[in-house]
Amino acid sequence: IPDSETGIYGLFNHNLAIVTEKDGSISLIDKKGQKVIKGITKVFDSSEGYRVVRRKNMFGAIDSTGTIIIPIEYTNMLTQVSNGRLGAQKGKDWFFVDTKGNIVSEKYDRIGNYHNGYAAVCRNKQWGTIDLSNNIVVPLEWQGVAPVIDPQLIWVKKDNHFHLYDSTQKRLRITQTYDNASNFENGMAYAMTDKKWGIIDTNGNVLVPCLFEKETDMVYAKKYMLETGLNSLTETQALRVIARFDPETNKFRITAIIPDKHWDY
Repeated sequence: IPDSETGIYGLFNHNLAIVTEKDGSISLIDKKGQKVIKGITKVFDSSEGYRVVRRKNMFGAIDSTGTIIIPIEYTNMLTQVSNGRLGAQKGKDWFFVDTKGNIVSEKYDRIGNYHNGYAAVCRNKQWGTIDLSNNIVVPLEWQGVAPVIDPQLIWVKKDNHFHLYDSTQKRLRITQTYDNASNFENGMAYAMTDKKWGIIDTNGNVLVPCLFEKETDMVYAKKYMLETGLNSLTETQALRVIARFDPETNKFRITAIIPDKHWDY
């Protein structure tokens, strides 16, 4: 970097470093010390080798050489490139563009980042999910859609309750609804009913009754199942897990002798 250059220099990330100029504007330099783009107002974190940038009130994106790949002409943008797609807004419309700046989706009222090849989209306050080819995977008829981990089993929300949608069968997988739920992992998902957490399988069978106060307590239930070789827990077994691992339960001290007949073996 020439001695004549001024400004505050940041660390390199994906071949570029941020320089904050005296006037408050931002430039980006390459590893040869050359300023490859100037007059930027804000630079967002790099993702997939690309960065979203803002110049005054307009958004665009650059690659790892500082070349503008998506013109800085959009009203707003999601701040991460994901699965080679970037959400952009012009006027009131949101849509996806690829890393060459081509519009590759229909227009929506709101959108979310792609995740594992799927993105949540909203039109007329109704949410659904599309894939990278802009095919509708979950119909736009829901209050909300969870990020897709398993493309077949997707949690959707209506009337503040979570439903499990099967994208292969194009219908709800189970009739039971939940107050909250997590994505499936190894055929199990955490689910909440009446403010208590439990575990279900992909067919809605209860593996652990909804008796736990916190979602993080499910770790103890799974640990107990692993230790005992059980595939599911009864209500009594679930309560035993709570008594065994809950810090609130275990803070009490025994101040009297419990007769043998009252112990749980």
